[in-house]
Amino acid sequence: MATSRAKVDASQVERFADRLALASRVIEEEGEQFEQEWGEKWADDMRATVSRDTGHLADSIEQVEPGGITMGDAFYWLFLEKGTSKMSPKPFVAPAMKRIRTPARKDAGQRAVRLMQRGR
Repeated sequence: MATSRAKVDASQVERFADRLALASRVIEEEGEQFEQEWGEKWADDMRATVSRDTGHLADSIEQVEPGGITMGDAFYWLFLEKGTSKMSPKPFVAPAMKRIRTPARKDAGQRAVRLMQRGR
């Protein structure tokens, strides 16, 4: 039984590898930009809705890296979010996430389509 072997042009393999590397960089950049934009929207929403009678918590909420949110030194944010045995919850983190989740997913899909249409 004869086995046929296809000849592979090494330059085609190298071009393909280069295109994969480029695609990986583009996706990474797009992902960081997405996380930056939507992380800031999430932080803005939390700042706008957190209870104002809680000291400096609203001023402590900030994005420290793409998609990474900090409450600074306001350790009591979790007590507000979940409540305690003596205080009912005043959630602001989860509701803010719920409000931005659907628009963020829609935006992610639109960005993916644009990337594919550009052929990148």
